[in-house]
Amino acid sequence: MSNKHVMLDIETMSSASNASLLQIGAVEFRIADGKTRNPFKVNVKLADCRARGMHVDPDTEKWWASQSQAAIDSVMAEPRLSLPDALEKFALWYPRGAVVWSHATFDAVIMQNAYARMDWKCPWHFRDARDLRTISGLHGFGGRTVPEHIWKREGTHHDAMDDVMWQVKIASYQIREILGISHPS
Repeated sequence: MSNKHVMLDIETMSSASNASLLQIGAVEFRIADGKTRNPFKVNVKLADCRARGMHVDPDTEKWWASQSQAAIDSVMAEPRLSLPDALEKFALWYPRGAVVWSHATFDAVIMQNAYARMDWKCPWHFRDARDLRTISGLHGFGGRTVPEHIWKREGTHHDAMDDVMWQVKIASYQIREILGISHPS
């Protein structure tokens, strides 16, 4: 297993694999203790994604309208970069040789498709994508649960950086339990 880990979360205007991006959030983390470093967050111009033929779903637009004002403000905050600028900035940030953790059938796929749309190479190899839902499922076998103090969310739900930090906390806890690694005090 690589010793470089990145947690990725994106906010989009669709759940399709070619969804328009609104925000990309990521952070490097250590499985052993959940410590994070080198956060990355960028907002993306929706109009630029639409002009490039990326999907916008009317139901997702309605869903966004029902989210908290803090979440809406987060994804609409300036500066918002063009798709190529956002993807280039992320690729330059991404640690070489790292594995990417996300909801692998969503975040990783949409990002891979965004890079393909630009005819660019994705910063991670397809074999280096890891899935949070699989970890949660494995952790749940045998009746294990995540304690409330670990599960508790902080920040704004659907702000990619706040979501990524929560996902690191949950995933690192579950992975340590599955591997039998003691939890830090």
